Amino acid sequence: MFEHYGLVQKNVQAKSYSPGPTLLTLGLSVVRHDLRAQLRPIIRSLVELADETCSLLALEGVDTIFLDAVECDRPVRTTSRVGLVRPANCTSGGKALLAELSTEEILRRYPREDIPGVTEFSIRSRSALLAELERVRENGYAVGNRENEPDIWAIARVVHAPDGTGVCALSLSCPVQRHTPEREAELAALLAGAVAQAEALSR
Repeated sequence: MFEHYGLVQKNVQAKSYSPGPTLLTLGLSVVRHDLRAQLRPIIRSLVELADETCSLLALEGVDTIFLDAVECDRPVRTTSRVGLVRPANCTSGGKALLAELSTEEILRRYPREDIPGVTEFSIRSRSALLAELERVRENGYAVGNRENEPDIWAIARVVHAPDGTGVCALSLSCPVQRHTPEREAELAALLAGAVAQAEALSR
């Protein structure tokens, strides 16, 4: 019965059971609720410092899920995308989280060269994605330049668990007209501070 409802799945070779997709989904929902509660004060503080909208994202397969968001008070701003699911290769948070994975895992998740995009600026090939993820690793953060929405620019960093695993990503987004190299450096530094605070919570 547990297997029928997806609570467990049978490993025929090992003659054992492991958590099934339903149980994993339930567990993730609890973890994500806890993440939102824990990180909300840090997100609010980051929005005050950056004066841009901040989102909390998680990776699931090849998609990113917007778990939480706090909007800034600017008249022209990015609005909340909570609940939205987007291809991970099209969001700054998704690319930041994908960069935590090995090349082998990326190849497993993207078995074909062609990958789906959202806008004309989206990455649409696996080889281009691999090159982009290498840049993310070098920089320590990811950017999304009109790749999820044609008029939005975003930057993201990963929050790690004590064992070094990437748990979620924090992103700051703004209308593309407000992006400059100087602003990118400023937001990257603010994100680094917020991520350090978030990681300190779990130590």
